[in-house]
Amino acid sequence: MPRYLIIILISLSALCCGAGRVGATSLLEVEIVLSENSLPYQQFSRILQSAANTSIHFTATSLAPRIPTKPDVYIALGLKALEALRDSDEPVIAALVLSNDYVVATLDAEGLPRSAVFLDQPKQRQLQFVRAALPKTRNIGALYSRQSLLELEKLRSAAAAQNLNLEANVVSSADDLYNSIESISHNVDALLATSDGSIYNAANIRNILLTTYRHDIPLIGISQSYVNAGALAAIFSTPDAMAADVLGLLQKFGQSGNLPAAQYPSTFSIAINPEVARSLNITLPSANEIRWRMNETGSSR
Repeated sequence: MPRYLIIILISLSALCCGAGRVGATSLLEVEIVLSENSLPYQQFSRILQSAANTSIHFTATSLAPRIPTKPDVYIALGLKALEALRDSDEPVIAALVLSNDYVVATLDAEGLPRSAVFLDQPKQRQLQFVRAALPKTRNIGALYSRQSLLELEKLRSAAAAQNLNLEANVVSSADDLYNSIESISHNVDALLATSDGSIYNAANIRNILLTTYRHDIPLIGISQSYVNAGALAAIFSTPDAMAADVLGLLQKFGQSGNLPAAQYPSTFSIAINPEVARSLNITLPSANEIRWRMNETGSSR
């Protein structure tokens, strides 16, 4: 399982299963397909089932769907599950999948009913968050690998829309990480973490934090765990929030028979690290103040 998924889901709390079978003719039959039988996927599946009403009947399986089942909808948890359902004629809603990975995985599924609630935040929202938290910021740093070129282009467009300058540097290997940060350190006001797992992973995050801290550059993370580790702040969506969005897609499908378009999480959470702010001599607004500023600029919830 990708390390970034473990980081983002590390704070999951187990919830009890619900959603019993009532009135078979009125039930929406949903099969949850897990990319692997690991705790984060299991717990997200439990959140879905416990939050749903009794008009939905769930079954769950690891990776390969049960044969020859024909549910009304599949929910694919993770990229491997989405790829396993690549040729399915039945509707598929993906969750715990990055937006770029979803695009690649569904290239050959044109015309098939597909939707998703993405794991990552929209780039515009991330940069609105930076502007709200650090209003004096003008230059944003980003590290990228060859596998995240598409994400980099989205970030460039969003930065331009926010009147921010993006300083990006390629990381070709773990050994190149320090030099990549060094080369942009004198030109940026903050470093924005991305979901590129080849860079931001458990093996590298300590070195990234130490290097940015040494240069008085705040790191903007993508989960609560980043803030716990020493990032200045982070914007992310909780598993409960993403599960609520998935259930919303299911409800709309049950009403209309059509899947809504794939979407980013509709709501987000904010975490800040006051101790890091003091150490870097940064006056950081409260999470509520940051959210208010984002709402004033037209950000979603």
